[in-house]
Order: sequence, then structure tokens, then C-alpha cells
Amino acid sequence: MIEVADPTAPAHQVADRHKRRVIAYLTELLTAAGQPDPTTLAPELALLIDGAIVTAVRENSPAPPGVLPTRL
Repeated sequence: MIEVADPTAPAHQVADRHKRRVIAYLTELLTAAGQPDPTTLAPELALLIDGAIVTAVRENSPAPPGVLPTRL
């Protein structure tokens, strides 16, 4: 897990390209699925994916960190 704030740093540029590709891919999938606003939803889903990845790295496991309640 790495964070590089300097936009001129090579690692930042690679991460930025990757993020843009993921969002483009999600946009394509959402468009193909008939989602009415894929350009808005794709970055939101990418953010959820990022959160899941960070959680998996932090917990050292791909499993969710706890069990979600079946009812709220």
C-alpha cells in the first residue's frame, strides 16, 4: 500500500493511470448493463473498491472485517 501525493512522481502517475482505467472499465460495464448514469456511478464504485482494497490490506485478509447485520 502506497500513497504518493506529488503528482509529478512516477508512482503517482502510474496510480492515476490505473485509476482512470478502472473508472473507464466500470463505465463500460455500467453502460452495457443499461445503468442510466454510468459516468456518475463509476467513480463512486471505484471509491468503494478502493476502500475494500485498503481494508483487505489493513486486515491482511480479503474477508470483510465483521459480519453485517441482517436487519438494521
